[in-house]
Amino acid sequence: MNLSKYILPYIGLCVTFFMGLFPLIRWLLPYVLTISTAIFILFLITDFYKKRLKYKPPSILHFLNEGLFIIIIVWTSYFLLNLYENIIVYIFLCCHIIIKLYKDVTYVSLKKNI
Repeated sequence: MNLSKYILPYIGLCVTFFMGLFPLIRWLLPYVLTISTAIFILFLITDFYKKRLKYKPPSILHFLNEGLFIIIIVWTSYFLLNLYENIIVYIFLCCHIIIKLYKDVTYVSLKKNI
């Protein structure tokens, strides 16, 4: 049987394809992580507004503003400070979001009391 004559080129092609794919994945990973983190945080904020506060969430512009803020902070730290893998950036983002939600909660509670 001469199967190796037909199979080995395809195996070599697959290996070459995946070896070329790994640098692409490594290059795309920070982008994917940043965008998925921003989307996840926006979903958490939306869920918080709908379920906990029983209040209509802010407009989509508010969420786009928050998402852009998160992406800008992460990429600024990645390029300028090289802190992308450092927990400090995420602590800062979590503090920002907690403060933002606290302000919104106090605003909603004050609005309900008036």
